[in-house]
Amino acid sequence: MKAGFRIISSKEESAWNALVAEASVHDMYHTCLYHCLQEEGESRLLVFENNEGKFMALPLIFRNIPRTEWKDVTSVYGYAGWIRSDVNASFPDAMKQLEDYLQQEKVVSAFSRLHPLIPGSDDFGRGKVLTLNTTTGIDLSLAPEKQFAAYSESVRRSIRKSTQAGMTVEWVREDAGLQHFISIYEKAMKRHQASSNYFFSQRYYEKLWKNESFQTFILAAKLHGEWAGAALFTICNGIMQYHLGGVTASCIAYSPLKLILDEARKIANDKRCNFFHLGGGLGGRDDNLFVFKSRMTTLRYPFKVWQWIIKEEEYEWLSRNKKDSDFFPRYRISGE
Repeated sequence: MKAGFRIISSKEESAWNALVAEASVHDMYHTCLYHCLQEEGESRLLVFENNEGKFMALPLIFRNIPRTEWKDVTSVYGYAGWIRSDVNASFPDAMKQLEDYLQQEKVVSAFSRLHPLIPGSDDFGRGKVLTLNTTTGIDLSLAPEKQFAAYSESVRRSIRKSTQAGMTVEWVREDAGLQHFISIYEKAMKRHQASSNYFFSQRYYEKLWKNESFQTFILAAKLHGEWAGAALFTICNGIMQYHLGGVTASCIAYSPLKLILDEARKIANDKRCNFFHLGGGLGGRDDNLFVFKSRMTTLRYPFKVWQWIIKEEEYEWLSRNKKDSDFFPRYRISGE
């Protein structure tokens, strides 16, 4: 079989998902559905095949750079990077093919967040891969009672306090519950002064809620019948992700998210998931969100990103009026 390179567009949902399903490990962030939720640019799955019929694939979003003929590429919100049919397979021509294609498409720079649970997601031979921080996850290989014992004492105490106060966790099944969740989540993000990246359209929530490519569910904590907090989770290919969550301002003292995550852990065990990934802080920072998650587990994963300046002169020209910053690409600091 001859080695090759091909593109699958987001309009070819069946072909995209069929290839992703053949990867040794993948997650919801690699599916066509999840890429169709993003509202900027055009999503493409770049597929590289070797002489043995093995493949590696990279999903990217191609964006026009305003007022220029150039583009840049980025990843979806979450964790993307390479997936492959065989983690041990070799693809000697892949990076040269990738570079040639991006040059042809007039791409100035490339950026991707990388999946901390997928071996080889960070295997790039161009640009640089940076470890920004760590993410967290609950070790499902432990017996359930040892999973609970791995929580910090303060977490176990909070869970007991919430339960004794009468707080319960319910699986949300009605469409009206989605609107409750959105309201709680967005108010929480505003309190945390989260960037625009953490706010989504109504279409985003509805498509995610009703999608058939992976399982999405919401757990709500209620105190005396009133919503105290809620979180949205996904399950794909044995990986449970804590995707979005928030609490009501009046119930912060009861730490409803701890009770919710504890219930989600039980569900992950019941469904025989391999991983329960909690993620990190906002923007990958060691903020209060990261501290909260870190108290529920000692398991850590490296959070990495890929950055590549493909056209040096164009990058510098686009960035000429931007202050020096770690933000990448620098010319988009203003949010353009």
